[in-house]
Amino acid sequence: MRVKKEYRKKFALLLFSPLLISHFISPGTTFAEPGNTQCSPGTISDDGLAPCDNCKPGAFQPLEGQTVCQAAPVGSYVASTAASKAERCSPGTFNEFSGQKSCQRCMPGTFNNTVGNSSCEPAPAGSFIAYMGATTPTQCIDGTYSDSAGQSSCQSCPTGQISNEMRTGCVAEPVVCEPGTISDDGLTPCGDCKPGTFQSQPGQTVCEAAPPGSYITSTAAIQSNLCPTGTFNNTSGNSSCELAPAGSFIANIGATSPNQCIDGTYSDSPGQSSCQSCPAGQISNEMRTGCMAEPVACEPGTISDDGLTPCEGCNPGTFQSQPGQTVCEAAPAGSFIANIGATSPNQCIDGTYSDSPGQSSCQSCPAGQISNEIRTGCVVEPVVCEPGTISDDGLTPCGDCKPGTFQSQPGQTVCEAAPPGSYITSTAAVQPNLCPTGTFNNTSGNSSCELAPAGSFIANMGATNPTQCIDGTYSDSPGQSSCQSCPAGQISNEMRTGCMAEPVACEPGTISDDGLTPCEGCNPGTFQSQPGQTVCEAAPAGSFIANIGATSPNQCIDGTYSDSPGQSSCQSCPAGQISNEIRTGCVVEPVVCEPGTISDDGLTPCGDCKPGTFQSQPGQTVCEAAPPGSYITSTAAVQPNLCPTGTFNKTSGNSSCELAPAGSFIANIGATSPNQCIDGTYSDSPGQSSCQSCPVGQISNEMRTGCVVEPVACEPGTISDDGLTPCGGCNPGTFQSQPGQTVCEAAPAGSFVANTGATSVIPCPEGTYSDSSGQSSCQSCPVGQISNEAGTGCQPINIGDINNDGKTDLEDTIISLQVLTGQSVIEVLPEADVNNDGLTGVPEAIHALQHVRGTTEYQ
Repeated sequence: MRVKKEYRKKFALLLFSPLLISHFISPGTTFAEPGNTQCSPGTISDDGLAPCDNCKPGAFQPLEGQTVCQAAPVGSYVASTAASKAERCSPGTFNEFSGQKSCQRCMPGTFNNTVGNSSCEPAPAGSFIAYMGATTPTQCIDGTYSDSAGQSSCQSCPTGQISNEMRTGCVAEPVVCEPGTISDDGLTPCGDCKPGTFQSQPGQTVCEAAPPGSYITSTAAIQSNLCPTGTFNNTSGNSSCELAPAGSFIANIGATSPNQCIDGTYSDSPGQSSCQSCPAGQISNEMRTGCMAEPVACEPGTISDDGLTPCEGCNPGTFQSQPGQTVCEAAPAGSFIANIGATSPNQCIDGTYSDSPGQSSCQSCPAGQISNEIRTGCVVEPVVCEPGTISDDGLTPCGDCKPGTFQSQPGQTVCEAAPPGSYITSTAAVQPNLCPTGTFNNTSGNSSCELAPAGSFIANMGATNPTQCIDGTYSDSPGQSSCQSCPAGQISNEMRTGCMAEPVACEPGTISDDGLTPCEGCNPGTFQSQPGQTVCEAAPAGSFIANIGATSPNQCIDGTYSDSPGQSSCQSCPAGQISNEIRTGCVVEPVVCEPGTISDDGLTPCGDCKPGTFQSQPGQTVCEAAPPGSYITSTAAVQPNLCPTGTFNKTSGNSSCELAPAGSFIANIGATSPNQCIDGTYSDSPGQSSCQSCPVGQISNEMRTGCVVEPVACEPGTISDDGLTPCGGCNPGTFQSQPGQTVCEAAPAGSFVANTGATSVIPCPEGTYSDSSGQSSCQSCPVGQISNEAGTGCQPINIGDINNDGKTDLEDTIISLQVLTGQSVIEVLPEADVNNDGLTGVPEAIHALQHVRGTTEYQ
């Protein structure tokens, strides 16, 4: 029943009788305090005035004095009565209608990742959502797909197919590219590596450039070829090698740069593997492409057009101190050179001079003059400056020292400044004067002294600073040498220029205009904690001061408050409310948050812990992250769930677990990392709790995602990057005697390898040689020479040296006679035939005996 305002007084006694109050006023109805008749936020009445009814769940009212509650908007809710605002639906929930007291969770296959939603989004194709209340979709794992939006699970791909990149369908599993070919992802279709590049491994995305010192001519190469001797490459990715330029050589295969011929040698055409020696008495030209006669440099004191012989001596007045020069230098002014071929100039002696360069003699100074310092002219002989005067060199003419400066020594170049505490009034002073008592100087170079200011004194001569009068003394005029004492009961003023009566500071709780007596007590609501102050401080909000002369404020007790500074008492909180923390107002007495929820102070209103977090205790302010090895899918969780076998989490705060990648397994729950399958086992899909064994004769691939045939070591004569098949044969000039190797060895000097795939070297036959390593053939010795013992070079043949041991001796005589009588089958070189009759016999034996005796007939 609505009561008109004019009848309210008439019915006051009736309305407030205990019987009617208990009969007509229901629970939840509130009354305004005296002086405030409007309904508070969250309550309404027919006229917006008390008595008021609470807004029901699903509705709220943010304003005072309202007659209707507002319905919670779409995407929000109101859970309690008497609400002054609506709460927005949290992520993973929605409301499509207004006036709701709770939000609905998103169904499987849908999600929401923001607050205040009126509907949920379907999981996009390629993903799924398996539970209610999801905030994000989960991508389908490899080997599964979802081809439409809003799915709660993914389908498996048919056998022999894998998921496409978006996980919206399946594609045929591609084949790995073979060595020598590549593609963008290492899978078919594949393209050949271009000349200058190779690829030794299957399934690669880029071809490797042939390294410096190698080349590749063909396409689809699986390895590079080393540059032959005499050629090189200093960049990568080449299809051919460059010839060593004339003036250089390259002795080894696989070179990255040529070597310049050393001085005394040359190469006159490109592509050489060695340099030739210059003839005796010649040296290499600058480019090392030929030889020339060795020139001699001109000696010091001589020159020529190119600095080389023939040379001429330097003329008088000039010299040259260095060998091999083209011009002579003029003797500088102040010096002379009298002879031809000088290597250095001579300075003019004291009393003589030369005033221009290139002189062959010095002139004498006029009488009464001497040479200047550098002997380029003459000057009048100077006189030393007297004390009190100076000049640039301490010699006449001299100038007087200015006021404020002095000089006590003769022959000086600068005057000294009068030091602090002294002064100089006149010019040409030889010493400074000390400042008298009562005066001072704190800088140098002064012509007078300053008076000590009033309030200070100077008792001694030569002072650099005045001294302030001590407390209880004063000086009332400048230039004093002492201070006077203040009368009894007085103290010095601040400047120490006079005396005054000693003041008393105001006590705490009192103030005055200058902080000194006489003082007044601080009024109620104000205080002062320090002595000698000029203003009182207001009691801060949340406190009070009831008395005069307080030195500190009193905090309002629990259940009371003061909402502004300077209060002399505190007000009581309404029934059902308590003081806030700083006693500046009142709040509804809060309730402790339940496990799974938190707030800034652990009290209502509380919010749910998000997926990936939990809280097992009531009244907490933060949610704990699910530890590594666990997950939490839902909101408001009180404990985490351990990751199942085949899954793991290595970080905290996760709402789901990761699948163990293919090639690994997880056998236990709660894992923080996967375990790689051991050699000989594999797992070909994610999320496995154990690994399968490879078939007999196979081993795990590098990723442990499948098995491959066990590789075989390369045979002798072949190599590969890892010593395993596929293998390539060693190039001519190289060999490999051991299986399973990665590099071929160069044939040593004195041997050769003619074919590919060699397992050993062949020594150079008699009459041939190889003087460097890595040769594919041997060179023939010049006519009249044979191979040395090592086969690395050639040596002249001694006539009559039957056994080719490098000497002709009695042993050759014996062998000759044995061959003559048929007792020896040794193969005798044709060059050992001394008389060119094609036979080995008596002439050869006689020659050997004569050679031993030193009377050899044949040369």
